[in-house]
Amino acid sequence: MSSRCTCCGRRWEWRPQNPHQRYCRRAFCQNERRRRWRKARLKADLDYRSNQYDSQKRWLEKHPGYWRDYRDGHPEYVERNRVLQKARDRLKADLTAVTRTGAVLAKSDACPDKSDEISVGYELLPAKAADLAKSAASKRVFRLIPIGYSDFLANSASCKEITRGTLAGTFGSAGPCRPRSP
Repeated sequence: MSSRCTCCGRRWEWRPQNPHQRYCRRAFCQNERRRRWRKARLKADLDYRSNQYDSQKRWLEKHPGYWRDYRDGHPEYVERNRVLQKARDRLKADLTAVTRTGAVLAKSDACPDKSDEISVGYELLPAKAADLAKSAASKRVFRLIPIGYSDFLANSASCKEITRGTLAGTFGSAGPCRPRSP
């Protein structure tokens, strides 16, 4: 039987001894398989990650001048790293500027400028058991808070109180989801 390689997409004959095989036998594909396994393992297994870190640390202790010698012998590596580091620094500076102004990132305690927009709340109401696959529905009120919600709650002392106040509460009667004015 044939199958397609997960890495290169080529067709290959899989062996009956390994019915779950997803990669062909080409060296590139096998290296990719190992790389993906290692990446997943580092992400999921704390002990594996700790062992890898300790192993690298011990190796560097045995070879203290390795990176200095490598940079001395590979000036193109040093130049490439310098250029890439400048690009990373620019990106970090841009993200820091955006974060300071609040243009892209959302924070629960950030107060936006005043505007004429008004918040609209939506109630998530439980439906009849026959209408749902799950009978235990949440009884919370969630409100969508647009930019400018400070006009809507102008008398509150702080943004944290505004956010906390808009998400609190429960609802009463059952029925379909409907917009509710605040």
